[in-house]
Amino acid sequence: MLTSFIRESIALGEAPHLGQDIFTYAPQSAGATDYQALVAEILTR
Repeated sequence: MLTSFIRESIALGEAPHLGQDIFTYAPQSAGATDYQALVAEILTR
């Protein structure tokens, strides 16, 4: 079971509305950080 958690973030809603991914739109946001942690968790399993 994965332990990463994706927090709610305004940036996560704004990015697709503007046609961008979260890593381009707000790379330092909580959402981007959470998704990076999820990817790292998946790749290490």
